[in-house]
Amino acid sequence: MQITQCPECHTAFKVSPEHLAVANGWVRCGRCGGVFEALLHLESDEASEVAIAHEQNALGADTAAQAVLSRSAENTDTDTDADKPTRAKRETATGSTIQPAASDIDAFHDSLLSFVPGSLHQSTSPSNDVNGNAHSHVTANASSSEQVSTRPVWLWLLAALLTLTGLLQLVLWNRHVLVAQEPALQGLIEGLCAPIGCEWHWPQTLEAVQIENSSFTENADGTYRLQLRLKNTQHHAVAMPLLELTLTDERDEVVLRRVFQPQELGLKDHMPALRDARSTLNFDLDDNLKPRVMGFRALIFYP
Repeated sequence: MQITQCPECHTAFKVSPEHLAVANGWVRCGRCGGVFEALLHLESDEASEVAIAHEQNALGADTAAQAVLSRSAENTDTDTDADKPTRAKRETATGSTIQPAASDIDAFHDSLLSFVPGSLHQSTSPSNDVNGNAHSHVTANASSSEQVSTRPVWLWLLAALLTLTGLLQLVLWNRHVLVAQEPALQGLIEGLCAPIGCEWHWPQTLEAVQIENSSFTENADGTYRLQLRLKNTQHHAVAMPLLELTLTDERDEVVLRRVFQPQELGLKDHMPALRDARSTLNFDLDDNLKPRVMGFRALIFYP
């Protein structure tokens, strides 16, 4: 058994676990009728003893008062038969304070069974709010998903068009290298360039072409011979460069300068990957220039 105290009239009661389990710990005060949660108002053992002693003193005082009233009633002869029910009612009321009747206990038990605390009524409200919020959240998510699914198709088409345009620009910007690496793409590149007027040519990568060997000699008949060997160090084909030949005198001053196209050197318009190209050029000079020619310089370049 445990002791709980009514927060309204401060009356102490003994409660059992069975009483607490009837309405989840909620009880009704037998004196003032107040309803409270017994578990929140449990008393310690020492406080419980003081409260019980106080109740016993109060009951003792009520008993003493009743005894005085009884003696005074015996000394007087004015009591009638109508007064007896009144005294019986008073004695019954006084006795109910000391010991509750069986009918009162049954009524208290029935009230506990039928009683539902207000907090339990209110507790259903937050759950309903939570369910409502969850339902509204699910509805909002469903509506947002519908908005996403119903987004205009032209946005996706615009994004795809921009992507294709970017890829096309990238292909056209690197069209020279792409064809050099994959000659089969030449027809496709030319078809893409035709509407916009762009041109295609072999990549002009001057640092990939090296002059491995060159010589300039005079033949027995008074003409001159230029021998040239070029090499492509790149892993794809490159355009054949032009050749600038400069003849110099004994002071390394320019006597004659001439630019030769690849066709004049007997070469193709491009050099295959990691391949070399050889050229031999025979030419004649004016008689007034021949005595001055003492050396030469060979330079390759792209226009």
